[in-house]
Amino acid sequence: MAPLPKDRGTESRTFERIGCDFLGPIDSATHKKMYVCLYTYLTTRAVHLEVVEDSSAGAFLNSFTRFISRRGVQNYVRSDCGSNFKLGQKVIEKLFEENENGDKSVMSYCATEGVQWIFNPPGAPWMGGVWERLVGSVKRAFQKTCGRKKLTFVQLCTVITRIEAVLNSRPITKIHNTDLSILPLTRKGFQLPMEL
Repeated sequence: MAPLPKDRGTESRTFERIGCDFLGPIDSATHKKMYVCLYTYLTTRAVHLEVVEDSSAGAFLNSFTRFISRRGVQNYVRSDCGSNFKLGQKVIEKLFEENENGDKSVMSYCATEGVQWIFNPPGAPWMGGVWERLVGSVKRAFQKTCGRKKLTFVQLCTVITRIEAVLNSRPITKIHNTDLSILPLTRKGFQLPMEL
């Protein structure tokens, strides 16, 4: 087996080096399509999930700003450029242009915040396996929780936050069968409060 990429094994504070992807669309009770933006810490695969109202650059920037406000500024963000937002290359191009409302583009926002954004090559989908596997876990948990039920924006935020908690409770270390007082190490243990 090949060694892990450097960013997967580098010691860093939690959520300093992340992978990012969108999943959806999810039909809401108001017949509007909503999306979930998944951020994963590349070292431990802890997740942070944000519900967004659409797949526009402005909605993504709002999600990214909320993420930075809760987890701190990232130095390094990875995403796939071919299917990152599940809508193809047109949406990716729109993310890097200034829109008609005068909103900043993703790239100019990242430059002012000091974030290095790296796109995986379009012909290398396996490079995003870290977050694609977690996208599958989120979808599976959502399907088991809600099935085909259509939720409001607030209900979806609640369900997605609960799914985030469940995914971050996955054990990293072995669970002891003989001594149940020894708790396994989970991804939640790495998400201690820090100065933003």
